[in-house]
Amino acid sequence: MNKKILIICIALFCLFLISSVLLINYYFQYHDLKKTIESELSNTNKKKDLYERIILQYELMDFKIFAFEKKYAEFAKIVNKAFEEAKKNKLSPYTVLSVIQVESNFDPSAKSSVANGLMQINLAAWKNYFNIDEKRIHDIDYNITLGCKILRHYLEETNGDLSRALYLYNNGYGFHNEKYVPKVKNNMFSKRNK
Repeated sequence: MNKKILIICIALFCLFLISSVLLINYYFQYHDLKKTIESELSNTNKKKDLYERIILQYELMDFKIFAFEKKYAEFAKIVNKAFEEAKKNKLSPYTVLSVIQVESNFDPSAKSSVANGLMQINLAAWKNYFNIDEKRIHDIDYNITLGCKILRHYLEETNGDLSRALYLYNNGYGFHNEKYVPKVKNNMFSKRNK
């Protein structure tokens, strides 16, 4: 009987040892899993915080654009059209805005002795080439569209040399204004290009 009890005790002890080893193993697996989950949760929270900051920045930008367009509707229209036409004509929108500022200081009704509108389109030089409608020359959209086409024309003529194209844009009409190109290139809008 003592032998049976001894065998049962040894079996119980072995079972206890196996159970203890399994429990310890499960504990460490649980602990590792818990660490992994906590780490993933921390990463998820960091990502969530990042996404929330990005969304907040987007909402702020959207708000600024809304307020800007409400307060400065005409200027916003000029900026939007300049961007659209610049992209269509493979130009920098910053350069287009710089040309507009130098040419007309954003005044759609600007008129010089030979040129008209925001981008100071010379009707005599370009009327037939672009079949210009004189009645629309001071229209914001129309004038920027023409100005971007003319600038693109000069860029192609000069094999992409922006300085030469700008010189021709201003001086192609027979004027010799050496200060024009630096004025456009050093404009606050062009500085963003650098």
